[in-house]
Amino acid sequence: MKKILAILMCAVTALTVTACSDNNEIPYSKSDKDKSTSDKADKDKNEDKDKADETSEDSSTSSNEESSSSEETSEPRKPIENLTAGETDDFVYMPNSDRTGYKITKYKGSAAEVVIPAEIDGAPVLEVAGFSNNKNVTSVKLGNSVTKIDHSAFSNCQNLESIVIPDSVTGIGNYAFNGCSSLTDTITIPDSVTTIGDGAFQNCSSLEGVNFGNGVAKIGHHAFYNCISLTSIDLPDSVTTVYAYAFANCKSLASVNLGNGVTTFVNRAFEDCTSLTSIVIPDSVTTIDSEIFFGVKNIKVTYKGKTYDYAHLVDLEKDINGT
Repeated sequence: MKKILAILMCAVTALTVTACSDNNEIPYSKSDKDKSTSDKADKDKNEDKDKADETSEDSSTSSNEESSSSEETSEPRKPIENLTAGETDDFVYMPNSDRTGYKITKYKGSAAEVVIPAEIDGAPVLEVAGFSNNKNVTSVKLGNSVTKIDHSAFSNCQNLESIVIPDSVTGIGNYAFNGCSSLTDTITIPDSVTTIGDGAFQNCSSLEGVNFGNGVAKIGHHAFYNCISLTSIDLPDSVTTVYAYAFANCKSLASVNLGNGVTTFVNRAFEDCTSLTSIVIPDSVTTIDSEIFFGVKNIKVTYKGKTYDYAHLVDLEKDINGT
């Protein structure tokens, strides 16, 4: 019996070995499957990294281009090479102080109507002077590149009737139009102008009106002194300071509307404006002189709902200045 069992066990063992030998496939182990999955993930990860690097490079390039464009936009005006003084048929000119354009220093023409060019030899005309005491000029139109009307540029041009100021101008120099007694058209001061210089329109005895732009901050002393035909003014909220005698002796001035931005009136700003009978001082004013209306004996001044007559302007000064 034991011999028979031994024979049977040998037979089973032989069959098992044969079956394993006949099977050519190698079993797919879990560790091998995990390794394959890991390899695929690493490959996908590397591909994603490459794409991300490309995207990053594109983004960096775009950012650099935008930064470069921004820098170019913010660059200030640069000096122009080879600018030299010279003359045309009508003008004498020279480089301005920072050599970014030309300054007209003299008008030598004979025309009554003058147009200031925007450019000379491709360079911008930025400043204008040199017309003082001219007796022929009746009208002037400034080129749209001009930024400054210089000191006494048109002073005592007694036949000048009109001036066109472009919105490129930022400043009107001291005494620029002093003594232009025929200047009758209403002057329009563009929003670009921030300062009206001392005596800028002094003794413009025929000037009837001024349109102040919304950029004017300061009106210099004697700026409109003795403009005896000026009937009304309307100051924008941008004006903060009106200096001494700015509108003094404007004997026809009957209406004054002060903006809500003015803080300071220096002494005698409206001296001898004898047609002025009433005015409202805005709450924004913090400094005023009791002689602001010197000689305007019929004036009634209203401040914060209270009215002051000429005899009590000292009280107005105390109430505003806090003294």
